[in-house]
Amino acid sequence: MEKKSEQLKVDEQFKKVTPYKEPLQQKLRNGVADWIVTDGLPFNTVRGKGFKRMINNINPAFIPPCYATLKRDIGCGYKTAVELMKSYVEETCIYASITTDLWTSRAKTGYIGITCHWLTQEMKLCDILVCVEKISHPHTGTHIRETIQEKLKVLGLEKKVNVAVTDNGSNMVKAINEWDGVSRVACSAHTLQLCVLKGLKQIKPYLQRYAKLNQQEERIANETGLSPSVENNENADENNQHEKNKPLKILRTITEVPTRWGSKLAFWKRLKELKKPINRLCVTLGLETDYEARKDYQRLTALMLSDFEWKLLDKLIETLTPIESATQFLGGQKYCTLSLIFSSIQILKFDYTPDPNISVNSDENNEENNEENLHLEIEDEFAEYLPLSSDDDINSIINSIKKGIYDTLFEYWNIPPNSTLLASLLDPRSKTMYGWSYELQKLAKLLLNAEYEEYKDNDIPIQIYPLSQSQSQSFSSRIFGPQIHLSTDNELTRYLDNFRTPQASPNTDIFKWWIDNREKFPTLFKVARKYLGILATSVPSERLFSDAGNQITSERNRLKAETVNEILFLKRNMEYINPFK
Repeated sequence: MEKKSEQLKVDEQFKKVTPYKEPLQQKLRNGVADWIVTDGLPFNTVRGKGFKRMINNINPAFIPPCYATLKRDIGCGYKTAVELMKSYVEETCIYASITTDLWTSRAKTGYIGITCHWLTQEMKLCDILVCVEKISHPHTGTHIRETIQEKLKVLGLEKKVNVAVTDNGSNMVKAINEWDGVSRVACSAHTLQLCVLKGLKQIKPYLQRYAKLNQQEERIANETGLSPSVENNENADENNQHEKNKPLKILRTITEVPTRWGSKLAFWKRLKELKKPINRLCVTLGLETDYEARKDYQRLTALMLSDFEWKLLDKLIETLTPIESATQFLGGQKYCTLSLIFSSIQILKFDYTPDPNISVNSDENNEENNEENLHLEIEDEFAEYLPLSSDDDINSIINSIKKGIYDTLFEYWNIPPNSTLLASLLDPRSKTMYGWSYELQKLAKLLLNAEYEEYKDNDIPIQIYPLSQSQSQSFSSRIFGPQIHLSTDNELTRYLDNFRTPQASPNTDIFKWWIDNREKFPTLFKVARKYLGILATSVPSERLFSDAGNQITSERNRLKAETVNEILFLKRNMEYINPFK
């Protein structure tokens, strides 16, 4: 036993001085590359003394990669991943859609992001990153289209894409409109933002008041340390001891992002939470005697909101909550969303129907309704401010906002895109087209019938043989052959017949529904794969840029664009392919 123990020690000592051979070294280096990519770690992590010491303690026979080796391994992994993805696309994808957007990094470099989405034969929704790469100027529609086509060709997707989801930028619209065989779906989140901005034009002076109070509170907190952002649970029910005993929460102001209306709503909600703490801060500053504190007190006092302005803030939050819910609902990536657009917009039109019995503030500004103008108008420093003096004033303002949103909803969604109508009709939860106009129902059925006729297999005629042998042997039957009957009953009529194919319940997983019914509707199943995998928003591209921003930080601003693309391609697609295994 003692000899065996001594032998183990000798083997361990030998292992320390004898590195693994290259195949095993490469396998272990792939594990390091996988770790760096998955967790988004800097490449220089492998230079750290702690990292090297950890590797030595875990496995002394493994020689950890240096910076250059790690970068080379990731580059090789990317090339392998591209080939694996091409094979995966070939095996699983027939029709696909893309989302795309442009983004500018902290280093002022322009990037284009492209994601691709499709349904497999098993109705699994695939969501892959095609690229996030540098795009040269000018960002014209033609240049954008050519760039997208070039990137899709790398993965063998150029002939599979039939729909592109983009924002409403003129260059993006032109890029897709010039693309033969590809139709465009406007990003519903971006379009809803334009509707909100149109509605908020009516209250730009009050938005300015809320923004200035928010900025002033943040400035005082940063410069003096006097922060109103401690919540004392003062709104808790007196009988709810559990709520009262909760630890204090530190609440900070939320900075508005001009291009995201949701951030405006978030900062309003936070401002509402900070109402009482801001009042306490004002009282505290009023008791101070030094010059700067008195100056801050005067500034803050001048910006304090009236009771009616706080009421308006409550009403604004309540009014815009339905659009916030719709935006989140339509922004999903793991379930069918395109089929939800039409019904969601119909609900919003109902929610934002203005009250005819309440006056509406007139809008004499007839400038072009585009996002840039709307932002400029809302941020106007010289907007005239009229103090609110009654609940009627608030109701009139809210009604004006509703009217602006309502009118813009009709402007952008008066006639839905064909792909949206098809997706809605192919969704078994909405196939009865409840609430649709007769014209839209007729159009949707015509569109689906055209798709069905294009993709259906040739019907096999049903032979109806004569009942008696004497008839079958008649002279006429020998001339004309047995009777042939082509059934007029097809998949489409059976699917649309709510008696034979009842409408699915709202909680139905429609992908599973189509799997369960694909033998019953084999041709419509193909059409469903084509349209139900299309997303309602270009949110995946925007989320992609958040990942890119995390890679291109102020400390990592020297990363080449090609390296950023390699890292993100590997990270975002590991659910489907992993070259480091």
